[in-house]
Amino acid sequence: MSIYQPDLFESEAARSVLDQLIEDSRLYRTSADYQQLLDFTVKLKNFAPFNAMLLQIQKPGLQHAASAYEWREKFNRKPKRGARPLLILWPFGPVA
Repeated sequence: MSIYQPDLFESEAARSVLDQLIEDSRLYRTSADYQQLLDFTVKLKNFAPFNAMLLQIQKPGLQHAASAYEWREKFNRKPKRGARPLLILWPFGPVA
């Protein structure tokens, strides 16, 4: 018997994340689709490439992304009330 027995919830959560990753990878079946993803990634210079890809998957056609702080401080604007947040991976933390 193993000392560590994974919790059923943990394995279901991991399976769900992997299933979603596989499903999302099907969005880019052709070379042209993949090239569009790479072009989008290059346009978002203020994000790491993986985070730019995450943003593209969450909101295809996105033109610009920034945190609420950046909208306020850099652009003197604020996100619209009820706007859907977009998630990215945060260095040394889970998500932003």
